[in-house]
Amino acid sequence: MKQRWSIANRIQITFLAAIGMLVAIGFLSFYYMGKLNEGLEKIVKEDIRQARLTEEIKSITFDIFRKERQYFASLTDLKSAAELDELIESFLIKIKEAQKFSNKSENIERYSSMVKGVQVYQEDLNELKNYENLSETQINNLKNKLRNQILLVNSINQALLQDRYKELDAHQKQVSQLISEAQRNMILVVLFMLVGALALGFVAPSVVTSPFRKMVQAIGEVRTGKLNISIPVEANDEIGEIAKSLNKMISELREFDEMKIKRIAFEKRRFEMLANMVDYGVMVLKKEGVIEYINSQLFLLLRLESTDIEGLRIEHTPLPSEIKSLLIECLETKQKLDNHEIKVTVIDDEGKKISLELLVDTSLVRTHDGTVVNFIITLEEKSSHRDKEYLVRNVGTKLEEEAS
Repeated sequence: MKQRWSIANRIQITFLAAIGMLVAIGFLSFYYMGKLNEGLEKIVKEDIRQARLTEEIKSITFDIFRKERQYFASLTDLKSAAELDELIESFLIKIKEAQKFSNKSENIERYSSMVKGVQVYQEDLNELKNYENLSETQINNLKNKLRNQILLVNSINQALLQDRYKELDAHQKQVSQLISEAQRNMILVVLFMLVGALALGFVAPSVVTSPFRKMVQAIGEVRTGKLNISIPVEANDEIGEIAKSLNKMISELREFDEMKIKRIAFEKRRFEMLANMVDYGVMVLKKEGVIEYINSQLFLLLRLESTDIEGLRIEHTPLPSEIKSLLIECLETKQKLDNHEIKVTVIDDEGKKISLELLVDTSLVRTHDGTVVNFIITLEEKSSHRDKEYLVRNVGTKLEEEAS
């Protein structure tokens, strides 16, 4: 026997699947948010560092201009000379630091040019410090050269600033792209959640209720009277126990139905035997107007053959028109007749027409809820009246029990 999950296991697995889906959604959400945060942190950190170095270089450049003017105004001011040397050293350190963090070859070359320019500036500044050995013209030339050198370095720094502004614009677009990707990924996560929820909503009930479908189908067939079916028992769980119980019930119903069929067949044979024992005509008529049975006395009385009448509707039989009309009226009105007199004309074996006076009695066969299912009709020549009352009373009662 194939082992399957019980209903409790199926429900547990369904809940575990729902929890797993929520965990996956949470993990994806944190993953994409972390990825967005990492990208933004990298861009912002680089921008802040570059902006800080750029501002420091720019600030030091202005300080150099200021100290340079002070020193050029009085070459004997050793304090200004020392401060200018410190600014130049700091300026050189910041330029090299900015060069190290730069990732564009063009900017790296620019920073290299700035380093060389500052180094040349230092050399010229050291030469100017020996102003006692220089003429006035040489001193002025060195001052102009120093001014031009620092202006050149500043112009390179301005070009780097302009390029830095362009990088910031590019980083802004990159940030927008990262945010768009994060939004797209979150939308995909939400869609995944919706699809998963819908799939779980459709699949979970099917998984839980699928074992009952065959049972419901089998019960529907039993209701229509099909008792030769069996529900397969596929597991030793609650569903298997229900299937076994239903199979047992169907088997008992089948046995009861077989007993009922045998009892009906027995009662039918008994009825036919009793009907053929009396010396008047007996007819059993269904409520639909189909003649179910005629005894031998009625065949003889009306000069009929069994193939001419049994299984046919009243209007399609060769019965005398008077009997047809009476029976159709009884079917429509469901009335009961007692010793109703009727005259019919039949043809004997020699082909002569014979007029018969008949007494007609009817008995209604009903189910337990009062529904009429059959009519028992007796036809007797007026001169004969023996055991008719016995037949109508006893046979009618048996058929009523059989119909119920």
